[in-house]
Amino acid sequence: MLDKILNAIGKFAYRCRYFVLAFAVLLFAGAAVVQSYLKVSYSYTDYSEILEIFPPEDTMVLVYDNFDEDKIPALVEKLSENEHVTSLQTYSTTLGMEMDSAALAELAGIDKSFIEILFYIRENGLETDGMTVREFVDFLTSDAVLGNEMFAGQIDKKSKAQLMQLKTIVDAAADGAAYDAETLAGMLDVDTMLVEAIFTLSAKSEMTVEEFVDIAVVLATVASDVVDPELMSGLKMIDGIIDAVKENELLSASELLTVFPIESEALNKNTIQLLYVMYYADGVDMSETTLSIYDFFCFIADEIVPNEVFSSFFDESMKEQITSAKQMMEDGKAQLVGKGFSRLILTLDYEMESDEMFAFYKDLEKELDEKFDGVYYLIGNSAMSNELSKTFELEYLVISIITAVAIFLVVYLTFKKFWISFILIAVIECAVFITMSTMVIAGEPMYFMALIIVQCILMGSMVDYGILFTNYYIEVRKDYEAKDALPEVLKRSIRAIAMSAVILILITFSCGMIMQGAVSSILKTICVGSTSALILVVFVLPSLLAIFDQSIVKQKKTKKNEKATA
Repeated sequence: MLDKILNAIGKFAYRCRYFVLAFAVLLFAGAAVVQSYLKVSYSYTDYSEILEIFPPEDTMVLVYDNFDEDKIPALVEKLSENEHVTSLQTYSTTLGMEMDSAALAELAGIDKSFIEILFYIRENGLETDGMTVREFVDFLTSDAVLGNEMFAGQIDKKSKAQLMQLKTIVDAAADGAAYDAETLAGMLDVDTMLVEAIFTLSAKSEMTVEEFVDIAVVLATVASDVVDPELMSGLKMIDGIIDAVKENELLSASELLTVFPIESEALNKNTIQLLYVMYYADGVDMSETTLSIYDFFCFIADEIVPNEVFSSFFDESMKEQITSAKQMMEDGKAQLVGKGFSRLILTLDYEMESDEMFAFYKDLEKELDEKFDGVYYLIGNSAMSNELSKTFELEYLVISIITAVAIFLVVYLTFKKFWISFILIAVIECAVFITMSTMVIAGEPMYFMALIIVQCILMGSMVDYGILFTNYYIEVRKDYEAKDALPEVLKRSIRAIAMSAVILILITFSCGMIMQGAVSSILKTICVGSTSALILVVFVLPSLLAIFDQSIVKQKKTKKNEKATA
């Protein structure tokens, strides 16, 4: 049965050889034209119902030289205007973003005034020129301190009452006003009868605070045996404060503590030092000052928390949180900024390998080439697709030409016949074009790796089939006429050719149905290509060899001619 089929194919191939040639030329030309419309895909995404609902994000990374960092803000501003850029991360827009005190206060949950104090400390340090006693007391009793969240829980009612009394004394001493006995008694929190007695001894109806305290201290010293020690200590302390007010000198925190009468753990040297800084910071507008998030948290962790001035404001838990936050900041910065290069990370929602996506990369590369001085790299699926799209077609053409020339030379060196090499190369390329055309007709892009692999396999298998068939043809033609040789050649070669081709077709088809993703696409394409190659070898190659028979086979007497002569 098989022999009859092969006889029929052989006879048809010879009788209709010119028709087959015309059909082959049209097929070759048509397939060449159709395959030119093939869209090559440089990325592969497996189909998934989930992807229809949650499309995968296209992340692109720009790696650039650190000395081009000053160009990044302008690039970020331009990219932010693109509606297809769904997110943008770089050091200057995240950890390195400059923020004012209001923005940092909202971000960190810290009082804005405290952040402005930290800004002032960062620029000027903790050292100040000092304050006069009156300046200090006025500031200490102002809303800037008493209404500040930092001191709300540290100045109790007793301390606050003492502060207000102290302010009254300081103001009275500075103004030099005279008061009656009852007023001075209430002001100084001294027994009214004692004050009236001192007034009687002094023969005065009114005295200034300074006059009264001076007399009271002298009398108390003379009568130290009968005067309450606590009263004596208080009078001397007030006398020292009045002297400091009169001198109007700038005092440091340590100097102020020698005359300051308030007994409170909250008002120690460290707190007073901080109040000094607050006083000076209050006179400087820090609202326009900016600091990056990274620098702000590093400054707090490295300069503020370890400083004893702020020791009462941070417990161990807060210190651990700040240290942890700093470590997170450093880890985050390390992901964006390196020793020589930094990264800008974009998320795009362009359709993969669309004209809009390629146009975006074209504009971006033009912008980078014009503005950046150093080298840069674009990394990501779409970036790779863009890069491949610019070179793949030319590289594929060069590879195809080199492969075809190499096969041509191998076949020529084997048979020493130009037309054999030409015919086999034409049939191989026709099979490749048919395979690519089927993808165009199916409306699917061809994965670039599949295209390369399929061409390599088809080139190898087709030339093997072609060489085998041609070698049989040359051998059979020694004993048979051309029209009788084709059936014989098919009978001798079909088992080897068909067995190899069918095994390849069945394996690639079955595995392609089982496998998924790019592997499945490659296997199915090889199956189509192998089928095309087998059909061309069996139905087209015999006719072409018969047409170019005189150029392929040396003319000898056949068995049929010898019998006729006999």
